[in-house]
Amino acid sequence: KKGKRDMEEVMFVLRKIERDDFTLAVEEDIRKVARFYTTEVIRLNSELLQRNVNDDGILMVSNRMLDLFHYVVVNIVALRQILLRYAGFCRTFDVGGTGLSEWDLQRRQRQIQFQKEEEEQIIRKKRRQQQQQNNNNNNNSSSS
Repeated sequence: KKGKRDMEEVMFVLRKIERDDFTLAVEEDIRKVARFYTTEVIRLNSELLQRNVNDDGILMVSNRMLDLFHYVVVNIVALRQILLRYAGFCRTFDVGGTGLSEWDLQRRQRQIQFQKEEEEQIIRKKRRQQQQQNNNNNNNSSSS
């Protein structure tokens, strides 16, 4: 009886370790995607601000932004599939754990939303700085 209880405790600890490792791996991949996305959005916004309204380059930048949004959607769909398969694995092999719950997903979604808001603030700040720099350049040019 004691041996069975010890084995259950060992399995419980192993399940927790496995779930924690899986969660950390998923979170790290989400951070990588978020960093890439943020970097690209900032770069594309900066590039867009340097273009004239009639510039053909705006179409090119716009297409690259659409490609970036496509990249995000594909990653969201892939993440959702990974989470569904993980939940299925937990149910199929009765590992005693559950898949990542809706609560986990919502909590992570709130974290991502918070990061997105921070990124948008950074972008707005960079836009203001770029506009101020352009205004200063224009003022210096007209003064000369």
